[in-house]
Amino acid sequence: METRNYDIHICRCDEYDKLVTFIDTHWCRGHILAKSKALMDFQHYNRQHDNYNYIVAVNKQSGEFDACMGFISPSQYDPNITIGDYWGALWKKRDDVHNEESGTLGLLVFTYLRKLKNYRSYGVIGISAVAQEIYKQMHLETGIMQQYYIANPHCREFHICLNPEINEPAFRGGTCHLEPLDPCQLQQWPQHAYQPVKTLDFIISRYVNHPIYRYTFQGIYQGDELLCILVLRAIEINDSKCLRIVDALGSLDQVACLYPDFVKLLDANEAEFIDFMVHGIDPSIFYKMGFETVDTDSTSTIIPNYFEPFVQQNIKVHFAYKARFLYVFFKADGDQDRPSKL
Repeated sequence: METRNYDIHICRCDEYDKLVTFIDTHWCRGHILAKSKALMDFQHYNRQHDNYNYIVAVNKQSGEFDACMGFISPSQYDPNITIGDYWGALWKKRDDVHNEESGTLGLLVFTYLRKLKNYRSYGVIGISAVAQEIYKQMHLETGIMQQYYIANPHCREFHICLNPEINEPAFRGGTCHLEPLDPCQLQQWPQHAYQPVKTLDFIISRYVNHPIYRYTFQGIYQGDELLCILVLRAIEINDSKCLRIVDALGSLDQVACLYPDFVKLLDANEAEFIDFMVHGIDPSIFYKMGFETVDTDSTSTIIPNYFEPFVQQNIKVHFAYKARFLYVFFKADGDQDRPSKL
């Protein structure tokens, strides 16, 4: 797409150096995506088209990038997913360039994204207050991710979280249980019940093959039937540990109380708590499983969300999306569960 001042297109491989220079100069000095080509390639290199999933606005006079917008699709990790659901990533225009189009340059690159082949939806997590207002003006749905947690009742001292609620769930019973599993060894797997679309190949490529982080997997079973695959990552900080459920494949709708199983998992990992951050799934499902809700306005009970660097506070994680279906976010959608430092 061309305008008077700009050539707007998907970032070519021969423009890689310009892309990382833009990120390092105009977004964040020393940003991990500017330092780690392995991570950049993992998240944004499109092997099918041999380019990078960034929309860039090239200034026709200077030849430099004046804006860019990163995006990630589930097809990044499973090429068989052909529906155009896109998660937003880094979105920035330069503040030091001024012409008749520079003021709307951010909107121009976003418009280009919505014209991509098979485009169906757009969603983004972890947006700033300024971005929230922009998305509202663009008529996207906005809100706050819901965070749930189970604290380890056998933990004597808490160094990551503070004053967690420890309550036996009101509902006990059912036939569901947790078992560790290896997604690469599965012969059968549950169909994903939520949108955007995910598959087992997505889970393997996104989490088993991550170049830096290491993930583990728990299956929620009802008898011998695998209902859902949970993706977990352990975090060690302050000489302690916590567990985070960052994604799921399958359905949570039929899951019964799993509180005893989660407590066993916490004990086995010597972890303070396990949390689960989502949007778009009925809260009653998490209460039934045994989770408590994080009150992000509380200053007494703290279940942290930022770990690189570590911030011992409750954090409101804002999202925005545009879709013609019930949109479900998990913690790791887009580029949210990625390292911030090497």
